Amino acid sequence: MHFNVLNRKVHYWTSAIIAVPLAVIIATGIMLQLKKHWTFVQPPEIRGVKADPTLSLPDLLERVKTVPDMNVRGWEDVSRIDIRPDRGLAKVTLANSWEVQVDLSTGEVLQTAYRRSDLIESIHDGSFFAGDFTKLGLFLPAGIALLLLWIGGMWMWWVPIGNRRRVRRAKAAAKTAPAGSTRSVSRGGSVMTLFVACATSTACAVHADNGQGRQPGTTATSFTALVGHWTTTRDGDHVVVTADARQWDGQPRPDLAEAGKRLFPSPHDTFAANASAPTSFPIAVADQIADFRAGTLSTEFKLIGGPSDQIAGLIFDLRPNGEYLYLRYNTRDNNLALWRFRNGDRERVADGANSGTLPLDVWHPLTVTIAGSKISGSSAAGLTFAHDLGRPVTGRVGFWTKRDSITAFRNLRLAPAAGGETPVVR
Repeated sequence: MHFNVLNRKVHYWTSAIIAVPLAVIIATGIMLQLKKHWTFVQPPEIRGVKADPTLSLPDLLERVKTVPDMNVRGWEDVSRIDIRPDRGLAKVTLANSWEVQVDLSTGEVLQTAYRRSDLIESIHDGSFFAGDFTKLGLFLPAGIALLLLWIGGMWMWWVPIGNRRRVRRAKAAAKTAPAGSTRSVSRGGSVMTLFVACATSTACAVHADNGQGRQPGTTATSFTALVGHWTTTRDGDHVVVTADARQWDGQPRPDLAEAGKRLFPSPHDTFAANASAPTSFPIAVADQIADFRAGTLSTEFKLIGGPSDQIAGLIFDLRPNGEYLYLRYNTRDNNLALWRFRNGDRERVADGANSGTLPLDVWHPLTVTIAGSKISGSSAAGLTFAHDLGRPVTGRVGFWTKRDSITAFRNLRLAPAAGGETPVVR
C-alpha cells in the first residue's frame, strides 16, 4: 500500500479511536491554560507584605486552623504548601481542595477559596478515572497518536507544495522537450508510463464534440494517463487499458499543466492542484471526446486486485478546473455509486438501489446514460443506478480506479443521444 493511502487510513481510524480522550485533553488543556485568568479554575493570588518571612510552619498551620469551616485539625488535612517569598504569601492547599492564602510576615489570612485546577489536571492526564491505568494506558497513547497525526498532517500539507514545485520544473523543461506519443518517467526506481496526446498520431487526430459528427466504427486508442500508472495491451481484437497500483509510486506526472492544456484550451489554475492532490485517484482521459453532454457511455471492466477492495469507474463531467463525476462499482459495497471529486478530495453523491457481487478476473459491463440532469447507470448482476443531479453534465470522460487497485478496461463506447454507437476503444 502506498504511503499516502496508508497515511490517510491511519488518520481516519486513529482519529476515531482517540476522539473521546483527545476531546477531554483539549477541553481541560484550554481550562488549565486560563487558570491564572479564570477564578473558577484557580483562586487569584492576594499578595502579602513584601518582607522577610517570619512565619514558621507550625505557626502557619495554627493560622489555617483558625479559618472557619475549613475543619483543619492537623497536618493530615494539608495536601501541600506553596511558599512564595517574593510575593509575601503561602498558599496552603487542603485535602478537601480548598486553598488558604496566608501572609508570611503578618500571619494574616488573605483569602480562602475552592481550587479546581488540581481536579482538572487529574482529568487532563487521565489519572482521575482509574489512576495510572487510564493515565498511561489510554491518555498517554492518545497523546502519542496525536503527535503522529500532526506528523502525518504536516506530510499531507507538504506533499502538494512539493508537487507544485515539480510541476513548475517539468513545465519549464517541457518547453525544450520533443513531442512524443509515449513517454516514460523514472522516479525512485519505479517507472510510470504516460500516454500523451500528440499531433503526429492518427488516433490523436480524431476529435469529437459530444459524440456528434463522428462516423460509427471509428476506432481510437488514445488516452491521457492523467494520474497513476496506466498501460495498454492487446487481448485478441481488444485494446485493454490497465491501471496497476503496484507500478505507481504515488507521485503526480511532472507535466500536469501541459497535459491540462492538451485536454482543455484554457485549464483553470486548480486543474494541476486537483490532479496532484494527495487524495487524487488514477484516471485516464479519452482524448477524442472533448465534451460529453448526452447519450450513453459504456465500457467493460475487469477487477484484478487490490489490498482493500477492487473497484472500477467511468469518469464524466471532467472540467477544466480538474473536478469530475464518476460512477463506480466496488467489492466492498457491492453496488453502483456516484461520487464527485473536487477541491482535491471526493464526496459521495448517491448510491444505487441494489447490490450484487461481481467476481474478479471476469469482464463486466458498465454504462452511464445522461439525459439532461438525469444520470442512470447499470452493470452486471442487475445492478442499477438513477439520480437527478439538478444540473446539466458537460466535459470529458475516461476511466477511474483507486490508488491501490489493479483494474483493466476495454471497449469504451459512446452512443450519442441521437443514436448510433461510436466505439472509442475496442
